[in-house]
Amino acid sequence: RVEVEELGPGVRRPRVSVLLTVFNHAELAPAALRSVAATEFDGGVEVIAVDDASLDDSVERLRESWAEFPWLSGKLVRRSVNSGLPAAARNLAFEHATGELLFILDADNTVLPLGIAKLTAALDADPEAAFAYGIIEKFDGSGPVGLESWLDWDPHRLRYGNYIDAMAMIRREALEELGCYSTQRALAGWEDYALWLAMAEAGKRGVRLPDFIGRYLISQHSMLSIT
Repeated sequence: RVEVEELGPGVRRPRVSVLLTVFNHAELAPAALRSVAATEFDGGVEVIAVDDASLDDSVERLRESWAEFPWLSGKLVRRSVNSGLPAAARNLAFEHATGELLFILDADNTVLPLGIAKLTAALDADPEAAFAYGIIEKFDGSGPVGLESWLDWDPHRLRYGNYIDAMAMIRREALEELGCYSTQRALAGWEDYALWLAMAEAGKRGVRLPDFIGRYLISQHSMLSIT
């Protein structure tokens, strides 16, 4: 069963839909939502937050945080049964999104204030690009530990492994054409890699923004660590 709760004032035809996926991230999800609320972008943004049947108080924490940002529009989508796959939650968020551009944000990530605006500008400047991504700072409890998504788009490089994080801005039409994220259980944790491979195979391409757009928290429970 899926329950949908509309929050905020509502935005007519938002340019960007932020797909925020949450599962047992009560301590982190509010920071992710807060980072979207602080974004400096006047093109219209909505948040589609999908809680994949969390066992903690993630939903309550999200509602409390959302109340702090009355200008932030979107939907809180709740599953009654965990899907077991991050891709399934993203696809569900996609079904409820209305923006022409989709920004992928997991609950343990945050976007910088100008991240959404810069990625949108990168796609506007390159109409043929299917998605845009920028440099992401990886950090843990001790501080910065590295960078992600800092290499240019190169389909040949994908043969040796994934180098582009899921935190990216994707054109709706491109994701629709590829049938959204793969929900094959064998690909659990590798859905973003599978999407970039599908993009390359379909002759689509991404554009890299040579600037920081977000931060990624590495912990023992993060998808990167588990995978």
